[in-house]
Amino acid sequence: MPENPAEEFADRHYPLQEDMQLQRRVWRFERIGWGVLYLFIILTLLGLFSKGVLSKVRTQNDSGSVVVEYQRFERNGTISNLTLRVKAGKDGTAAIGLDGDFFNNFTIETIQPTPTAARNQGTGVGWVFQPDAEGWATVRLSMHADGVGLVRSAAVSADSSPVQLTQFIYP
Repeated sequence: MPENPAEEFADRHYPLQEDMQLQRRVWRFERIGWGVLYLFIILTLLGLFSKGVLSKVRTQNDSGSVVVEYQRFERNGTISNLTLRVKAGKDGTAAIGLDGDFFNNFTIETIQPTPTAARNQGTGVGWVFQPDAEGWATVRLSMHADGVGLVRSAAVSADSSPVQLTQFIYP
């Protein structure tokens, strides 16, 4: 071990040829690479690539009569859940539907509770549910992601403005 610390980073020719300036650049690049890897791991644990804090979304329309909870980031081939909460209309039923690219990229496996009626609605499907005593219907969809890429869709209720959903499906 050299007595002078400056000699530690000096170029050497014996016993091996060393370019210490190049070696320091390699070490710096390696530390940056480790930092990027740690950042990638942290973002993964937080849900950037699947379920987690970064992925979970709860959104509603302006009047608050439609509330949607879903995962922003999905993986192709996996099953996930989407929860719709809708306030009953003047007729005493809760009608809600999904429109846009939703049915081009997802397959619905189950709907709980079972709707009392279903109908075509634009490029999507609408359902009618019986609300609870407080006038709300909570609907849970179990769905299978079939597409890849950005999916823009909307939860549409007859009595209020739509709730926009934006999801990204990873391959």
